[in-house]
Amino acid sequence: MEGAYYLATDNLIKFSEEQLVDCDKVDKGCFGGDMEQAFDWIKANGGVCPEDEYPYVGLWPPFKTCATTCTPVEGSQVKEWAQVKATDEALMTALATVGPIAIAIEADQMAFQFYSDGVYTAPCGDKLDHGVLAVGYGTWEDGTDYWKVKNSWGDSWGQGGYILLERADSEEDEGGQCGLLIEAIYPILGTPEEDADAEAGFAVEAAEVTAMSEAEREALWALVDPSDVTARPVGFQSSASAKDCGGGTSDVVFHDVTISPAAPRRGQPVSMMAKGTLTKPLAEGDYNLEVMLGSSTIYQHGGSLCGESSAEITVG
Repeated sequence: MEGAYYLATDNLIKFSEEQLVDCDKVDKGCFGGDMEQAFDWIKANGGVCPEDEYPYVGLWPPFKTCATTCTPVEGSQVKEWAQVKATDEALMTALATVGPIAIAIEADQMAFQFYSDGVYTAPCGDKLDHGVLAVGYGTWEDGTDYWKVKNSWGDSWGQGGYILLERADSEEDEGGQCGLLIEAIYPILGTPEEDADAEAGFAVEAAEVTAMSEAEREALWALVDPSDVTARPVGFQSSASAKDCGGGTSDVVFHDVTISPAAPRRGQPVSMMAKGTLTKPLAEGDYNLEVMLGSSTIYQHGGSLCGESSAEITVG
């Protein structure tokens, strides 16, 4: 969306991800969804709001509900979405002429999740479970052809947030590496009234497109490549209060907090230990557990300590 909007308007705006998490009821919020449905929701909604009006927090009901007070960015309406033909040639042509292309891949393999550099050639399957962004293609120093793909797991993962997936011959490897050719789509911005003949889901053919200028291509790569890829650990901060079953309250002071590793990557186990001291004694009470990644809350859980309680943190 942001790449398509930039190429259409020469204006770079960050769109709200949280609006889709909260308001697209067909998809599953923090648990994922389909790119086609996301584009359909934006089409029905008349556009998407800017991130600064609807910032990302990564919560789901009952912790967060859909807000209706923000205003969609003018020109962010999705007229239709187009599906790229599932061949290497069609995707290469689309990247060179349309811009970044949303793709779906299988990303549940350990080798993928711990990727750090080079061209990823390991088996990864084609059971699509993760949406990413194809931004380019090229050839590695050892002669291996690759697709350049932007992930959504932060700049500390992979090569500054990117992975190079092997670009094999489509006829030999149907679906492409990790299934990236199976569901490659992009939005067509505008309103239906602007082009009554537009059809959703059409296949992109190489002969039907006009090449992008070199200056436009350089501007596109500048858009999708991060300038700062240094991983920075985020300091741990916490505060809490406790309330017992009789209504008494007490502040909780945490100390001796340790997180290992200090700068974890997605898919990497993390352990967190801390000691908590009540400012006055309580026998039992309620608790709320909150896990944050940077400034975003990625998991919340509440419960009662009037007896035994446990919580499984499934944050990936």
